[in-house]
Amino acid sequence: MLVLEAELDDELTDVLVPVPAYHPESRPGRENEPLAGEVGEVTISLSYPHWRAGTLPVSARVRGLFPTAYESPRVRFTLVDGQSKEEIPAWVVRQHGYVYGLGALYQKYGLIPGSLISVAKGKKPGQVIVTPKTRRPTRDWVRTVLVGSDGRIVFAMLKHNLTTEFNERMVVAVPDPSAVDEACEQVAKQHLPFEQLVADMMRELVKLNVQGHVHAQELYSALNIIRRCPPGVLLAFLTSSSSYKHVGDLHYRLAETEADNV
Repeated sequence: MLVLEAELDDELTDVLVPVPAYHPESRPGRENEPLAGEVGEVTISLSYPHWRAGTLPVSARVRGLFPTAYESPRVRFTLVDGQSKEEIPAWVVRQHGYVYGLGALYQKYGLIPGSLISVAKGKKPGQVIVTPKTRRPTRDWVRTVLVGSDGRIVFAMLKHNLTTEFNERMVVAVPDPSAVDEACEQVAKQHLPFEQLVADMMRELVKLNVQGHVHAQELYSALNIIRRCPPGVLLAFLTSSSSYKHVGDLHYRLAETEADNV
């Protein structure tokens, strides 16, 4: 769970890396590799909230790559498009842990939630190089978020032309972002409890898996479409709730499903 938290690069998570997995003394043969926090480049899986807002998380892994300040709540700096070398003005919003100013870049390369982005230190002070990991367009089956006739969020497996490399557990195609925005606003007005939102997303994702279980990372990706939630909160809930059963490797199934099959 700690490894997953670190890899998700959620700015609301302070976890960097579990010491036993990364400390030089615990990884023979890899003593000369840089420790997390010392790296000059990090690959991020773009989450839905950041994709929609045109932002990037300033997570524990990437914090050292971006400029900071002692008092100023916002720090202006220059992003460099790693492919076109175009310079893009951007802001680090320190209080909330994100970088603003990437909306046009996301549209330019056809990024979607789950797309992979490389973030690296620039050659000049105050510069950060952001490189979308693009590829030749191919049609792939991916989870697709839709809005049903009742105005609720639903998921389906549909084929889309994709132009970027992506994280299979984070990827979500969004054909109609405005409709999803409206559905999310309705969810917010209903003040539904966290438990119900998790259950709704779980049931939707289970329909796409013939084995009847869902990986925690897939659930995290789906849940953050309708409610901003760091992974630690979700993992703690899945672990403590009797409504979900861990079936191994961070895959969970609904306990009621097992009861129905008995």
